[in-house]
Amino acid sequence: MKNVAFVLLLIILSGCKGESELPDTSSPGMTTSGMNFIAASDEVFYEDFKKLFDDQRSEDFIREKYELIKRTKTDGAFISTLTLVRYENNKALLVQLRHDRDKDEYLIYNIIEVPEEVAAFFEEEIE
Repeated sequence: MKNVAFVLLLIILSGCKGESELPDTSSPGMTTSGMNFIAASDEVFYEDFKKLFDDQRSEDFIREKYELIKRTKTDGAFISTLTLVRYENNKALLVQLRHDRDKDEYLIYNIIEVPEEVAAFFEEEIE
């Protein structure tokens, strides 16, 4: 029953979007929300999930990330727009952005100094 309601919701949402198609990649938040929403669904939406990725990513990479989300995800999620800023001196900052809908712009909400071991982890994982 839960899956049927989910499919109906997707049909309604895609009908409301008019000419555009799922997934919506118009902002970092929408892309991440789409990732979370689609990965929570059944395998039938895997093709939509693949559309969220850069064309340079392999099928194996995308499948691995899809499975990671399915293993990790719960019903509730907090999605934040974060930017990692790495400097030449090996220091890093994590900048949290918030979207101001009235101005349609992203503003800094918080800046966090990243510990060196965490920055090193990101250095290895992020190209």
